[in-house]
Amino acid sequence: MNMMRGHKSALKTLGMLALAAGLSGCFDMPPPGDSHYNKGVDLYDKEKYADAIDEYKLELRHNPGNQFARYNLAVAHQDLRHDDEAEKLYRKILETTEDTESRINLSTIYFSRGQEEAAFSELKLAARHNTDSPKPLSVLGEFQERKGLLDAAQKNYHAALRIDDQHAITHYRLGRLYLARGETGRAISSLNTAIGLDPEAAMYYETQGEAYIKNGSDSQAINMLEQASALKPDNVELYVQLGGLYEGVADYKNAVKNYWEAVAACQAKPGCADDPAVHRDLEKIHLILARQAKEKQATLGQGRAVASSGNQP
Repeated sequence: MNMMRGHKSALKTLGMLALAAGLSGCFDMPPPGDSHYNKGVDLYDKEKYADAIDEYKLELRHNPGNQFARYNLAVAHQDLRHDDEAEKLYRKILETTEDTESRINLSTIYFSRGQEEAAFSELKLAARHNTDSPKPLSVLGEFQERKGLLDAAQKNYHAALRIDDQHAITHYRLGRLYLARGETGRAISSLNTAIGLDPEAAMYYETQGEAYIKNGSDSQAINMLEQASALKPDNVELYVQLGGLYEGVADYKNAVKNYWEAVAACQAKPGCADDPAVHRDLEKIHLILARQAKEKQATLGQGRAVASSGNQP
């Protein structure tokens, strides 16, 4: 059984795709209209997590059997780093039903605490109870990869893809693992598959850009990072990286463009410290462009002089 209501995942700090919140199949659907549950959903979607928590609590006070509200309440608490409260709520859900999403989110709490074996245990249990879902094995591989257990992680990624070979994030994770192992050809292939399945995930393009850089294909890396920056226009680091790549291939106009994009994005982001290195690069490139313009002007002037002298009788 899976909770399937569309909340953002508490896994976001681990760089994973959003997990849904809610439940299908075993509990009554939440009431329509102006219910506390629906108010909670609206507030959560507006990232007003504390207010959403209040609404979900009111919903559970009136309808204590509403597992949709309980799961969403747990996710909201986890987003606010109230891990103890979230853990209690996931455990209460699991007392009455085997829910894959609750176990996955519970595992992230344990992993963030450094309780790796407890996290692994929850995911293995979720995988045994839900053999049709690639998620538990894929997340297990993610955690194992983070602990440097690359062989075990790769094994679980392959197992997840045997369940669902269209699971984009598992292809992404597998590509990232290949990249860590220096297998850039296999990494590029897996990442291309992930991008084809989910072309809106900026991190797929970012990692593919890294793979192309390691493969010595700067022009392809630029293409990937340009697409990533289009999806994440506030990412300062992407613009800086693009500026460096363009500078490396002597495309100074695009280098300047991206460095200035980095400066503007940083100025628009609270707490972002302006990078002096970017301004040094801009100054250096402007000097190069000024010198090139001066050399071009001198060449054009010389050409005019030759043409003029050639017209003399």
